[in-house]
Amino acid sequence: MMEDFDPANKIVLVHGIVSDKIGKLIDYSGKMKRSISETSIPLMDIIDTGENIEIFAELPGVKLDDFNVLLYEEYLIIEGSKVASKPDCKVNFFRMERTFTPFRRIVRLPHEVDESDISAKLKDGVLTIKIKRKR
Repeated sequence: MMEDFDPANKIVLVHGIVSDKIGKLIDYSGKMKRSISETSIPLMDIIDTGENIEIFAELPGVKLDDFNVLLYEEYLIIEGSKVASKPDCKVNFFRMERTFTPFRRIVRLPHEVDESDISAKLKDGVLTIKIKRKR
């Protein structure tokens, strides 16, 4: 059942060959004056509670299968796409403001984190990730 699925299982700790590619992407984006490696969505807040780093990312209309979360060294990467629902009949749009493009956010976490102590939940379109700070 989907209710029993733990969203924390979506967080992939990146190592090996993939980490080299992600590292190059982060290095390249860091050299640019503007980031070309990410979009402005999902909107997110990152807070430091002293014990944990907590990330709140808005993912309205996005299902668990539509995104990935990667943790690479001090970087958190959220990427995926929002799938557009298609009308049953041919329509002409009067206005279309919702975007259905792929998204990627790469954020540097403010502190080192404990990769073994992570929890996450997706509720009401908000992904909440809690990662224990390293001491």
